[in-house]
Amino acid sequence: MMAEKRTIAELTGEHTLPIPAEKYLDRFTDILDVEDTVAGLARSYLEALAEARQGSSPSALAAGALWAAANTGDGETSQAAICEVSHRSDIQIRKIANTALEEHDA
Repeated sequence: MMAEKRTIAELTGEHTLPIPAEKYLDRFTDILDVEDTVAGLARSYLEALAEARQGSSPSALAAGALWAAANTGDGETSQAAICEVSHRSDIQIRKIANTALEEHDA
């Protein structure tokens, strides 16, 4: 998604705003066929992350929020699967997920 966006920006000379983390979360939950309850919980974690992790990429925030939700929710969505669709490392996802859990419970 980001590669396409950069290519279009280079070709047109116009730069666009970053893709919101919510869009990445929607994409990841669709690809992984995540249950609605887990997707809703992930959105809640993503909202909690909004201010706590400024500077993190939107796709990393979405992946971390999804892992936090999957880890506490269904247990069916693996961290490896989230890493694969998000192109983020397991370490980065775990750090963001831990922050999401802390911020959400605060």
